[in-house]
Amino acid sequence: MGREGRGEYRIGAVFSNREIIAGVVDSRHRVVSRASLALGAGCDYRETARLVADCAGLAARGLGIDPDRCASVGVGCPGIANRETGEVVYSGPMVWNHVPLGKELQKHFPAADTVAVAELAGCTALGEALAGAALRCAQVVLFQFGAGIGSGVVIDGRIFGGKYCAGARLGHCTIVSGGKTCTCGRKGCFEAYASLEALAEQAREAAARYKNTLLGRYDALTISPSEVMDCARKGDRAARRVISQYIDYVSDGIVNAVNAFRPEIVVLGGTEVKFWKELLDEINSRCCERYYGAALLPVPKVVLASLGVDAGLIGAAALGEAGN
Repeated sequence: MGREGRGEYRIGAVFSNREIIAGVVDSRHRVVSRASLALGAGCDYRETARLVADCAGLAARGLGIDPDRCASVGVGCPGIANRETGEVVYSGPMVWNHVPLGKELQKHFPAADTVAVAELAGCTALGEALAGAALRCAQVVLFQFGAGIGSGVVIDGRIFGGKYCAGARLGHCTIVSGGKTCTCGRKGCFEAYASLEALAEQAREAAARYKNTLLGRYDALTISPSEVMDCARKGDRAARRVISQYIDYVSDGIVNAVNAFRPEIVVLGGTEVKFWKELLDEINSRCCERYYGAALLPVPKVVLASLGVDAGLIGAAALGEAGN
């Protein structure tokens, strides 16, 4: 088909080692149709590219259009993805090393003007900047908290990745010298202390140590962040100690990022939204005490992400826009 009428829609897709989600995004950065497909364990990049195309087709047809109506395709991938070459250099969740995902995707989207691949958290940060919690902010830092900590940085409205798009790995900045071993093999990483998995470990240790507490009554193997917060809210000293220390870890990681990039806003995303809402005021308070130049300059506010998975779809779709 010709190019006429192709600028209105773009396809954005994101995936993990369990699921692909694709969306059709309009010129106002709104997800107007979406679809999802399960992704089997150990799926290689060729099969993943095919399933991305299938999922994008479902999303497009859900809007009543052919996928070829979409001017570009952008895909957010967990790991290190080189936007210039389309190569996924490394993806732990997918167990990939140096795979040409971008070139494989091009085979499935021959009519697209551009097909781009970028790191998932970077796409999410861009999406929040274009249409979410960081709307109208040109400088943005985003953290996604889960089993690990993903991070994305937007500078002047573009995803910043540094050389080979391997930078902005803020979860792997050191906050405790010689501390706990991180999944990356280094010691003392932000992720090793401030991921939700790290919080669960801290809660398990406290529950085992202080058995005659509210926290100690929970199953140490399954306790969740919300349950720890519930105990703290009820005045449990062990839980309050865990939460206070955890807020310190989170604040230290945020302060390091702000001192490096000085964004207009810091966005926190991931799971356990209710949990983060309760921590937000205290995180802002502690960060404000520690930012470099806080007495001289305005400081960025720490806010919650507002778009959920749509942020990744919007940011991925925007990879095909001029300037990205």
